[in-house]
Amino acid sequence: MCGRKKRDPRIDEEQEKARQSAEAAKSAALAEQEKKREELLAQEKEAAATAAATAEADAAKAARQSELEVQAGELNNTGTSKKTGRTGGLFASKAARRRSRSARSGRRGRRSLLTSSGGGVGYFSRFS
Repeated sequence: MCGRKKRDPRIDEEQEKARQSAEAAKSAALAEQEKKREELLAQEKEAAATAAATAEADAAKAARQSELEVQAGELNNTGTSKKTGRTGGLFASKAARRRSRSARSGRRGRRSLLTSSGGGVGYFSRFS
């Protein structure tokens, strides 16, 4: 014959095994990739649901806060109303009411022990 040897059947068997193992590895990799994709989608859905719940909770909190501001007569942090300048009943502290009262009566509330103005020598003030 022409000097060509016939192909060994073991080579064909080895090549077929290698082809099958490559196909199995490819299908396993695709399955793993699909599983990861599904996990990412589930995480994104969960994150979106969490964000929606957080936004809803923030909106409810803002609504409650605005209701409290309306109920409190829109008091600022010193206990006086922003609109009228008067102290509110329950929400103003005693010190804020005292400062307001002394301002209305013409006094300043804080007096100096050093200059003897307002209280004289020996006048005790908790502010000095």
